[in-house]
This record gives sequence, C-alpha cells and structure tokens, in this order.
Amino acid sequence: MNPSQLTQPPAEEEISLLDILLGFAENLRLLILVPIAAAILTVVYVSLTTETTYTAKTTLLGQGSSGGAGIGMGAIMAQMTGLGTLGGLGASGVNAADQKLVAYLKKREVAARLVKQFDLDKVVGARSPEAAIEALGDITRIEQNKKTQLLEIYVSHTNPMLAADLTNGYVAELQALLQTEDKAQSKSRLETLDKMIAEVTNRPHRVEVGRQILQGLLQQYESAKLSALGAGEGGRVTVVDIAVPPTTPDPKGRLKAGAIAALITLVVLMLFVFARLAVRMASENSESARKLSGIRAAVRRAITWK
Repeated sequence: MNPSQLTQPPAEEEISLLDILLGFAENLRLLILVPIAAAILTVVYVSLTTETTYTAKTTLLGQGSSGGAGIGMGAIMAQMTGLGTLGGLGASGVNAADQKLVAYLKKREVAARLVKQFDLDKVVGARSPEAAIEALGDITRIEQNKKTQLLEIYVSHTNPMLAADLTNGYVAELQALLQTEDKAQSKSRLETLDKMIAEVTNRPHRVEVGRQILQGLLQQYESAKLSALGAGEGGRVTVVDIAVPPTTPDPKGRLKAGAIAALITLVVLMLFVFARLAVRMASENSESARKLSGIRAAVRRAITWK
C-alpha cells in the first residue's frame, strides 16, 4: 500500500441527488398531506376572520377610434387612388384603440373622480384621497380578454352594491372621457380640412387632378361634419354586460391564501427533510459525527444557560 494513502484522511461523503430524492420519497406522505392540511386550515381561518368579498364585472366592446385630426394630404390621396387601408393595419389599429381604452380606465383622473363620487376615503377608512385612490386600485382589475378581445372590468368589495356601482362608474367615466376627446377631435379635424381645402383651391393643379383632390376633401369635410354632430355620444364603446350586484361570494381571496400557505409549508418541509438527511449522513462519518456531537453540546449549553 502506498504510504501516502495511509496518511490521506477519508473523504467526506457528499449528498447526491439520488440521496435527496430518496429522502423525499421516504417522506412523500408528509410532503403531501401536511401542505393540504395547512391550505384547508388557512381557508377556514380566512373565511371565519375576514369579511366576505363580492366581485362585480362588466364587459365592454371597443369599436376602435372614430378618427381624428391626423388626416393629411397623403391619407386622402391614398384613399382616392384606391389604396385604402392595408389589410395588416386594420387589426393593429383596433388593438391599439382597445389598449388606449384600457389606459384611459386606469388613469388616475378616473380613480380620483370615483373616489370623490362614492366617498371612498370614508368607506375604506383612508386618511387621504391619495390613499383612497390606491385602495381603489387594489380592488380593481381592468384587462382585455385575449380570447374574446373584450374589455373586462372587475371590482371586489364586501358590499356587493358598491362593487357593482364602482364597476359601472368606470364605464361612465370612460364614456365621459371619450365624449370630450371626440368633440376635440371633430373640431380639429374640421379645422384641418378647412385649411387643406383652401390650400388645394389656391394652388394651381391640372384640372382633372385638382377636381379629384377637391372632391375628396369635400367628401371628407362632409363626413367630418356628420361625425361632429354625433361626437360625444360614446359610440366607441358598447356595454356588453352591465354590472349587477353579485350574489355569490368571490372565493379567489381565500383560495389564494390557502395556496400560499400550502406552498410555504411544502418549502419548509422540504428543507426539514433535507436537513434531516444531511444530519443522518453526517452521523455515519466519524469526523462529522464528532462535529455533530459538539454542535448538540453547544446548543444544549445555550438552552440551559450553562
């Protein structure tokens, strides 16, 4: 035997992946049943100690933008020459318009008006309007359904009537914003077309080309006048389902608390199983066993204050 092998200390045994998997398999029942029990107890506790929450929902159909002041000579020329709107631009424009509606609904101005309208600072016990706005944001969810492309507004509260009123309040505020925007866009559009008609009239063109351009501008102007008459009617949004006071409590809050409790319990148990496995394997090594004995003695002295 090589003398160097006689003096070489024994290598410490390391925990392999198979050892860890074996430890988890030996404690599989513990890892399954205890988190489930923790989840059930948490759901029961939350149900008994917190008020029941109700969630109201309304669904909106965005109909895209009604146009704006961004009509230029190039757009009108494209329309007259039959180019129209390219196929790929229509869908993206509608999607962008829907995203704009979502952004409007999430505006701080909208939340501030709802807080003032429903006295939410008193309802939620907020010390300031800013705190009430944050509280409203916590109970509100606004999103676009990826499958149906409909806009959905959810408001959760312990008072089902208030939840429904707040949800419909978002719709009313959105329609008010769109009415103001439509009126401003219609006015700007008419002013832009007035300038373009004057420019085309005063600029020399070939007779046929000038007549076509002027005819196109006049058609746009008449269309803009008609749009101006209907501006502010909120035609860009259709309420598919109006919010009504919900009668069934929303279980999501309790289920979420139960899932979190189960996850935390599972992580703690996995750490416990791993630590117990490490101690067991360390006790099989003489050097590690000596160190473990020292750790136990130190902990015992610390507990007994000796």
